[in-house]
Amino acid sequence: MERVFKMSFESLITYEIKRVSNLFDITNPALSDYIKTKKTFCIIDQNLADYASSLKVYFQKNDIEAHYFFVEVSEKNKNIQSIIDFTAFCFKHEIGRRDPIIAFGGGIVCDLGGMSANLLRRGTPCIKIPTTLCGMIDAGVGIKNGVNYADSKNSLGTFYPPTVVFIDLKFLKTLSEKEIKNGLVEMIKIIALKDKGTWSLLKRNINKFIDKDFDLEVVELIDRSIAFMTEELSTNLLEDNLYRIVDYGHEFGHLIEIITDFELSHGEAVGIGMRLSNNMAYSRGLMNVKDYEDFNGVFDKLNLPYWHKSLSCQKLYAKREAISRHKGGNFSIVALYKIGDPFFIKTMSFTDMEYACGAMNVMEHSHNSSNNNRPDPGYLPKPVYIPDALVFDVGGTNLRAGRYSLSQQKLVSTKKKNTPNIWNTVSNGLPYDTLIKGMIELGKALFPDEEPGIVTIGFPGPITPAGEILSTPTIWGDQFKGSASLISYLQSFWPHSKVNVINDVSAAGYFLKDHYSEDFCVITVSSGIGSKLFINGKPYTGIMGRGGEIGHWVSDTSDEALMCECGGKGHLGGISSGRGALAHAKMQAMLEPKAFEISHVGKIRPNYTEITNEALVTAYSANDEWAKTVIDKTAKQLAKVIALIHTTTGMELFIIIGGFSIALGETYRKSIAEFAGDFCWDLGQNWDEMIKIGPEETEMGLIGAGIFSNAINNSIYENR
Repeated sequence: MERVFKMSFESLITYEIKRVSNLFDITNPALSDYIKTKKTFCIIDQNLADYASSLKVYFQKNDIEAHYFFVEVSEKNKNIQSIIDFTAFCFKHEIGRRDPIIAFGGGIVCDLGGMSANLLRRGTPCIKIPTTLCGMIDAGVGIKNGVNYADSKNSLGTFYPPTVVFIDLKFLKTLSEKEIKNGLVEMIKIIALKDKGTWSLLKRNINKFIDKDFDLEVVELIDRSIAFMTEELSTNLLEDNLYRIVDYGHEFGHLIEIITDFELSHGEAVGIGMRLSNNMAYSRGLMNVKDYEDFNGVFDKLNLPYWHKSLSCQKLYAKREAISRHKGGNFSIVALYKIGDPFFIKTMSFTDMEYACGAMNVMEHSHNSSNNNRPDPGYLPKPVYIPDALVFDVGGTNLRAGRYSLSQQKLVSTKKKNTPNIWNTVSNGLPYDTLIKGMIELGKALFPDEEPGIVTIGFPGPITPAGEILSTPTIWGDQFKGSASLISYLQSFWPHSKVNVINDVSAAGYFLKDHYSEDFCVITVSSGIGSKLFINGKPYTGIMGRGGEIGHWVSDTSDEALMCECGGKGHLGGISSGRGALAHAKMQAMLEPKAFEISHVGKIRPNYTEITNEALVTAYSANDEWAKTVIDKTAKQLAKVIALIHTTTGMELFIIIGGFSIALGETYRKSIAEFAGDFCWDLGQNWDEMIKIGPEETEMGLIGAGIFSNAINNSIYENR
């Protein structure tokens, strides 16, 4: 019989990062209080010999037995052999299980000390005293320890929390300018990720770091950097989530260190890595140009390398799988929408990499030629990649969604589902939430790993210029009251996308404007009736967006007038739409059963309650007199309104679209043209030329929304 034994253990990781003064003052108990066994083993950067002397005096005066191991600090010495050498030294001097390791130096020493402490007797206490700016705000703060192995950065390592971390800012006085700049790169990284306000503080004070003028504002920047780093790490100390924004710049940075054989320092490599990520975000039109320029301007003050002779676009692109392996098989690099607003780029083409590298060369040349002053932003190359748009066409029957390529200006993929409306959805009120969920579901299917650049919804009903829905009887009948906005709901799901709502007929009009050079009135005849005047390529709807709603113009004032979805009576939409024609056909069949019985429709659907639009279209196309009488009555009302629009506006071109009108075809168009002439003063109009059936394009609304999105994108770029 098999048995399963389960063990469960949870460990709370808690340690303090203490900023102190005069740590090695013999009267300061801060350090000695953590050495309970009165014995310690120190791994020390050999460049800190002067401070090591103070440390020896401190331990002697506090009766602590201390052993000192000096290490030559370099990335090439950050290896498993250094771990072996130090742990052998500890065993030689009989380290006890509770004797703490003290790591006194920069990030490399903190890594070596932390990893050694974790391995010694499966875990001895570790005290970290980072002496570099990089160590204080980054490497010394977390619980990761690692060494370089197999041509990979930090590929062997452990998670092991220190007992305590001491930050004494006086050690910064020992640093070279290069080391200060290495730390500033990490500071730029964490502040750019976290906070726009602190970014402004950094810009004002960055030169003070170079001058080693550590005043109160500089100290505040260091404190905030540590706080930001602990905030990010504390919820993901063991990296259960591999999407870490603190990897910003390090994805490429670690590769650059390896490719250049560590001729570039860690800070220099990460600096190039961050700018490569920014270039890629900018090339996709995702990073705000002002912040892009601002970021580059701050970096230029440090005069760090833009490139290295060993680097090439091809080499970096060839290493992309290393990034994927490090991220658990899923490629991602961190980039910025703007300062304080990071995101993940989850796909990368060679074109992306080529652009990012090319922009580095452009920036370097521009920087050098301008005597270290930032040139006019016009030097920036225009993005070669534009993120795709997510477009919706909300119909009475179908909710369609599409991915529209703004760079190729075409619809590349589509999804659809039934539109949640008051007739097919059980809800205590309007099925508003169901519609939102459906849109998000389709959007996620089309954009599973990224946000669209722009979201545009073609919606049935009048829309204000601000995107407010004023009415929508096509899907919510007469139950909708007041106004509503889809923008805030969808903006919360796609926070970095520009969300727009336009009328669905307007969306179709944007498609048609590329097919007709003159102004026109587009009229849709489908489940409802709608219209829009397109003048100079744009819909004219008035300052409140109420124009173009001919479907709700009262065209029949008789007692027998049909009801409209909005609750009104005798509206054109309740008469001349597909639904209106169907209702009229059923009424006529009931009133004149013998005529209906011998008609083509009656033979297809003997029971008048089962008449369908398909049966009407079939009979109409077969020249059935009964069907033609029904359709002509609805067409005559539409023609009357077309004549009115022409008379009042002078519009000379009317394009009729929509599934019902296209199915009825040329005979239907000719009937409308003939009726329109009857209702209008004859001034020589050629109604046969003025009324056209639009192209048969099932995705007209989606493509039109995409064309509108492209216009929005162009205006965003021009004003960025």
